[in-house]
Amino acid sequence: MSSRPATAAVASRPLGWLGVICIVAVIFGPAALLDQGAELRRPFNERPLRALEKARARGVLVGDSMLETRIDPQVLSAAAG
Repeated sequence: MSSRPATAAVASRPLGWLGVICIVAVIFGPAALLDQGAELRRPFNERPLRALEKARARGVLVGDSMLETRIDPQVLSAAAG
């Protein structure tokens, strides 16, 4: 018979897959149960599209807020003719 107490035997036993699943469920379960809700959709703003149609542009550059700082006017005018 072993001289170790019963609690030491339980503590030294590996956790196993069931234990891992329980820990994951405790950690991620409440977050999964929270109401995520649908993202609110704003109506499409047609004003820039109408302004572009009215301008009758021959070309359009599409980019983020950094686009204007990256345009070289001489290179663009040479490429556009």
